[in-house]
Amino acid sequence: MPPLRPTAPIAVLGAVVLSACGTPSVPTSAAEEAPATVQITDDFDRVVEVPTGPDRVAVMEWEGLVSKTLAILGEDNTIVAVDPATKDDPTRQVMVDGIADAVEVGSAWSGINYEELASLDTDVVFLEAWVASDEDRTLHEEAVQTIEDLGIPVVVFLSPSNFDEPSMDTAYSIVDTVGTVYERSSDTDRIVENLRSGIDEVLTRIPDDAPAPSVALFATTAYLMGEKSLQSHLFSTLLGARNVAGPGTFVPISEEQLLAHDPDVLVVIGHEGYLSTQEVYAGANIGLDWNKLRDLRAIRDQRVTALGYDEWRATLETPVALMKVGAALYPDAFADVDLAAWEQEFYQGAFGLDADAAAEAIEGQRYRADLGS
Repeated sequence: MPPLRPTAPIAVLGAVVLSACGTPSVPTSAAEEAPATVQITDDFDRVVEVPTGPDRVAVMEWEGLVSKTLAILGEDNTIVAVDPATKDDPTRQVMVDGIADAVEVGSAWSGINYEELASLDTDVVFLEAWVASDEDRTLHEEAVQTIEDLGIPVVVFLSPSNFDEPSMDTAYSIVDTVGTVYERSSDTDRIVENLRSGIDEVLTRIPDDAPAPSVALFATTAYLMGEKSLQSHLFSTLLGARNVAGPGTFVPISEEQLLAHDPDVLVVIGHEGYLSTQEVYAGANIGLDWNKLRDLRAIRDQRVTALGYDEWRATLETPVALMKVGAALYPDAFADVDLAAWEQEFYQGAFGLDADAAAEAIEGQRYRADLGS
């Protein structure tokens, strides 16, 4: 992303021109009140001019990076509109107080209530796009154009999984951009540094000479996350495991195919809702018929770990996911870690929550969403 640079307020430039023509200049107080702006080059390669320190923002996102960053900054009171998934997410409801009073205005996928969005006097929209095809991009481009026709600037972020080489760097850039818009870059730098530190705490435990364990990343519906997914980068590339799914992002899977892969470790990713290890071990019929998979090595050896509704994403809870997966891949290297206590401490430290709120946020990760019971 190119360097971000503030632009000169229009009122100031106008005052100079009028003064040169002999016309009374705009009073200094008026010039000072003109809103400052900053130019952002977003992930659709658009240069967008947005007001700095906005008072009223709309957030439509997948990973929750914008809303959680605003909560840590104490700026979540500026959120006036959100998408349905953000509004309903129990963990974000605990972490981000501003969601409670925000209006649910839809999303590019479900349809946006443009009249409602305009009525909220929104200063800027942060929109995270999931673009896996030309049709997806067109859908989002049309939504962006409609919003900007209302006079509301839109900053587009691509989901971190929408890159040829998935990386946490794309998540860091979202946090950085929020800091730039709110003129809080030093604070968002610390958020990124803390996130990197949490990830490094896990990575330093990975044995250098250990053989690569095989892993299947089950996405709680009938597919695995393939090598092109951000999850494969996190759990395979960073942690040294071998992803059995092979190329692709979403790879269809059946019980028979999973038995043929027979991975050392199974990671159940809460892509469309949480699926617990207890349900897997008990043979529940959710996504797959787990009763048919009792002979799977990972199940037989009880090397299954489950990730919460947000934890599997490239977001501020990523260190939690890496810790859980690392412990399943390399039990001996993580034997001294009390995962439940570590997770509790992480939520308290990263999000400034007290013990009760942290426990509630963790429980919120067990959100069932669309899976049913």
